[in-house]
Amino acid sequence: MDEATDGLQKKVEEIKTLYGQKHYDEALSSIKEGESEFGDKQEIITLKREIETEIDKIIKETQSYNRDGNFKAALKNIDDLLLMNPKSFKSLNKEKKIAEKGIKLQLNKAKKSYKAGDMAEALALLEELVQISGSEVIEGNLDNIQEMLTALKSEKLPEQEQPMVEEQAKVEEPVERPPIKKKNIDKKFQEALNKIGEKEYEEARLLLSDITVSDPEHKEAKNLLNILELDAKKIPNLFWQNRFDDALLAISIHLSKNPNDQEIQSYKWRIQSQVAQKVEEIKKALSEDEYNYAMSEIRDALKKNPVAFKELEVLRKKAIAMAEGRSPDEIEEEIKIEEPEKEKTSKPIIPIIIGAAGLVVAALILYFLFFGGEKEIVPLPGRLLLTKIENIDISNLSATVDESPLDLENLQATELQAGAHNLKFQKGARIYTKEITLTEDTTMEFRIPLFPLTVNISPSGEIWEEEKQIRESGSSHTLSLLPGEYTFSIRQEGYREQTRDIVISDEDPPSPVDISLIPIPPQEPGTLNVQLMPSGRVYEGSRLLATFPPLQQNISLSPGTHTLRFTTNEEGCEERVLSFRITSGASRSTTIYLCFGFLNINTIPPGARISIDGSTVDIEGNSYGTTPKANIRLPKGLHTLTVEHPGHPSKSIQVIIQTNETVNQSVDLTKGP
Repeated sequence: MDEATDGLQKKVEEIKTLYGQKHYDEALSSIKEGESEFGDKQEIITLKREIETEIDKIIKETQSYNRDGNFKAALKNIDDLLLMNPKSFKSLNKEKKIAEKGIKLQLNKAKKSYKAGDMAEALALLEELVQISGSEVIEGNLDNIQEMLTALKSEKLPEQEQPMVEEQAKVEEPVERPPIKKKNIDKKFQEALNKIGEKEYEEARLLLSDITVSDPEHKEAKNLLNILELDAKKIPNLFWQNRFDDALLAISIHLSKNPNDQEIQSYKWRIQSQVAQKVEEIKKALSEDEYNYAMSEIRDALKKNPVAFKELEVLRKKAIAMAEGRSPDEIEEEIKIEEPEKEKTSKPIIPIIIGAAGLVVAALILYFLFFGGEKEIVPLPGRLLLTKIENIDISNLSATVDESPLDLENLQATELQAGAHNLKFQKGARIYTKEITLTEDTTMEFRIPLFPLTVNISPSGEIWEEEKQIRESGSSHTLSLLPGEYTFSIRQEGYREQTRDIVISDEDPPSPVDISLIPIPPQEPGTLNVQLMPSGRVYEGSRLLATFPPLQQNISLSPGTHTLRFTTNEEGCEERVLSFRITSGASRSTTIYLCFGFLNINTIPPGARISIDGSTVDIEGNSYGTTPKANIRLPKGLHTLTVEHPGHPSKSIQVIIQTNETVNQSVDLTKGP
């Protein structure tokens, strides 16, 4: 065996191995390499045909499952096949979407049966659904499905209905959604159109989904389904693409659920405004005998948006007749005769044009929705343009019109329906409201109601409002304020606080406010006499006030409240922080202990009243109470303990307390001294 033959044989074995492992993408890639290296060898060509036939068989089998409504079988291998062979089974992405739609319809049917109390049908549908693996719809609704199943299985049917349910279980096959027969698709599509005409959009969507599952090539159903499921955020795209008919249907669907959405409503007005302008433009061209231009514009408008430009159908007839030299009176008479005949056939039911473009179907539906009966006269929108005074700070300001937010960063005209609207501006807790009235096709300029108040302070000061500082210390401040009443406090250390009441009008800018602060006269200091035990240091903030020994010192302090920190280097002792109120020219004394131990007291009999160093309360003001008593906290040093009990002589003894140590003391009051 030569080298080339050996190489071919190895390549064939490699392809067969990949094929056997169902790695079709890698097998086909290996075949391509073999064709490049060895040419059109029969062994490679045969394997290629086998693999392509197998792939085609799997795809058609999946498509067949979807057509038969067997979505469980359709989804069974799709995920694995797409994971292993994304190129060979690219078309299965579409089949997966079809299967998911079918499962969603089946789930909706189960929910309806469940709500309607048809427990047998709901149970059969739900039990089939939970057996489907690989479905995003099932995974996303699994908790809901399990909840319904649990409720159904725990619910006992009435006894007289039991035999009938059991009999049904014997004869009924598992519930599958069979595809709609071809002859019934037209009927279903007509039903969907009627549902849209009645504004029952959810029912129409379910019918159209059913149709697209049974007939994926049904263009009219797909087009309408896309519009019914369109995200409202994409409606502006339809408008800017001049797809007015599609946009109007999508707007009608969205407003049926969100009637107060002014932004989407504005696109309906825009469309109607542009249509009206185009019609007037064509009328003017006809009045000036520019027939060719008028006909070109009419054809273009009717081709793109036959419903929005329905009025142009009459102008088209006029243009043709005028080009033929017929009189205007004759044309008007013909149109008057045609209109009643048209009304008889246009309103009862939406006609169907099977096989026509989806745009035409959408147009027929829109005709029913928007142009049946008398034509509605819709006013053109007005525009609101916010302006502001220069150097006004709007960073903390918000604004709404009819509860919809306005963009204050980019001050551009906002289209709104002609009529009354409520403006609301808010800055912090302050709110300002104003009712405005817009007229058709005009722009109203409204100045943002923030007004600059200049506050000049000599020498300088902080501005406070309701105990909240709104400006740091400075000599000149500019505040941006909404109309209303304000009370400001001006504060600066060493000066008396001043208060100003200010009224901001929504008509005239406020005048500057000048404030001269009055210095507080200097006061005589007070004295704090401190005895510190043991020796240490006293600080106010980071400033050292005194060092001990000596045992006692007088510290001079300015009038007011001072927070002092007392420390010592003695081991086991603590640091204490205490506040003292100092009065001008006055003196006060205090003893500060930094080292503490503990005393436990028992007496015979118990219940004796305790006093230490002549006091019944400790240095914190807490009562010592009666015996037995544990963990009495005492400063380090010698203390006199006295216990008293009715019917027994009192006793006093000396105890020595050491830092962080506990002394246990027992006293027998029944014995003599």
